[in-house]
Amino acid sequence: MVASSVQREISERVKRLDAEQQRQVLNFILNLTEPQGVSGASLRRFAGTIEPEDLAAMQEAIEDCERIDPAEW
Repeated sequence: MVASSVQREISERVKRLDAEQQRQVLNFILNLTEPQGVSGASLRRFAGTIEPEDLAAMQEAIEDCERIDPAEW
């Protein structure tokens, strides 16, 4: 099975790493497998706290990003 050969390859390569590198691999795996961030519900308390002028400036900046200038490349 492909998955088991991939797992074996990962295991063999990780064994060759020093302890710090193994810790980095573990952190990478944890970041891939554990939920990140916060729930939207926990952010509701911030709803309505941004000034309308700031929202307009943010909207304008976003719209500017949507434009492509072919001559720029």
